[in-house]
Amino acid sequence: MKMTNVEGAQCLSVMMSIQEKGKLGFAIAKNMRKLNDELREYFAKRDELIMQYGEKRDGDRYWVPPEKAQEFIDALSVYDEIEFDFEPQKINEEEFCSGSLTSDQMYALYWMINE
Repeated sequence: MKMTNVEGAQCLSVMMSIQEKGKLGFAIAKNMRKLNDELREYFAKRDELIMQYGEKRDGDRYWVPPEKAQEFIDALSVYDEIEFDFEPQKINEEEFCSGSLTSDQMYALYWMINE
């Protein structure tokens, strides 16, 4: 399947908040690893831009102040829509629905279901 960098980052963010076990947890963990690998360069570029447009705060942490937020968003958007091929770990619908996912999490991860 095709996925953009920003879509992959959003899915990864959703998966990081899920605490599942069994086949669903296994599939989520595999997909997290695959997405992390695919998005490595995108995250590196995002971090580079955060340091470029941001300011240091709390030790080594950077944050982008509101007055530079739009510049940062514009600079990152060049990389957001770059597509990559992604072969997700899929599971059947019964296993997908057997966990404790919220409806928002299910919506974000519907692509994990075998059809």
